[in-house]
Amino acid sequence: MKICFLIKDITLGAGTERAQVNLANKLVECGEKVTVWSFFMKHNNTKFEIHSDVKIVRGARNELPFYMSYPKLITQFTLYALRNKPNWIVCTDTNRIVVALVAAIICNTKIVVWEHYALVHSLTKTRGRISRILANKIAKYIVVLTKRDILEYEKVYNLRSNIICIPNIITKPKMLCFERGKEILAIGRLSEQKGFDLLIDAWSKISNRLPDWFLRIVGEGEMRDKLIEQSKFLHLNHNFIISNYTNNPFQLYSSCGIFVLSSRYEGLPYVLIEAMMMGAPCVSFDCPNGPSELIQNGVNGVLVSPENVGKLAEALLEMANNRQKRIAIGDKAKGIESCFSPEIIVRSWEKIFKEK
Repeated sequence: MKICFLIKDITLGAGTERAQVNLANKLVECGEKVTVWSFFMKHNNTKFEIHSDVKIVRGARNELPFYMSYPKLITQFTLYALRNKPNWIVCTDTNRIVVALVAAIICNTKIVVWEHYALVHSLTKTRGRISRILANKIAKYIVVLTKRDILEYEKVYNLRSNIICIPNIITKPKMLCFERGKEILAIGRLSEQKGFDLLIDAWSKISNRLPDWFLRIVGEGEMRDKLIEQSKFLHLNHNFIISNYTNNPFQLYSSCGIFVLSSRYEGLPYVLIEAMMMGAPCVSFDCPNGPSELIQNGVNGVLVSPENVGKLAEALLEMANNRQKRIAIGDKAKGIESCFSPEIIVRSWEKIFKEK
């Protein structure tokens, strides 16, 4: 079976790229012929280790405005598809369908759309609305990460039969043994989506009541300077740090005292799943989508109302001051691992690809 994934940039280091690499690796291990056709490649190598049998094809080196880059990408990919005749084209994020469309029609190739963001957020953008209209008319299947997204698709498009929920593959090392310190950890792209500005505001409200704790944000992105300036304005220099991105965060998950997710919206947050697997006690905004499908509030984590800085501060303060609660919640959180078995997830994808 020839499977071709379309992704914006396989060399980036966010959750979408990690999910792409994990799935591609598992599929080639199952004997499938997998190509990742990357629109752009900002870096020379992928951030995550990719199987040597996964073929990577680059469309263009640098990203240009949509109207300049996409006509060329459509032509390039159509020629590629004509030469290689993939059985399936998987659009990693719905906007990729614009490039896949011509090739799929000419080559009579089936399309799967693999959503990574909450539908409710995507519909606020013109390209997102157009792409999802195309997906609903053309794609054989739409794969979403959460059950909530199935309900949203049904509500917005009156569709259900071709919407499938398949979570991402999560891989982790053997349980690492570190003593948990008094560190509140957050990991992600330094962007508005991740809500680190909200987290810094929350931390400023309680940091003087937790003098032996500190907040660490790990990541890279366009908001780095703004977040640093915010922390200085709030006089957090002594108990706040922004660390550089790491593609192996498991030691951090294993040694932090609390993990926090402050996102305004998500698809199905990798970092939250990984932190729970490693037994970190987690506090999260109940943002769309994902946290509420992972966390049973008060049992294996704590949920607070979206973007409510005061409630987030209260939850972090309570967790930091209650060691027994942290231990109990962290132990329960480890059970999330059973939901993300690579074997079960790959079987779900193989069932799609084996359909005639």
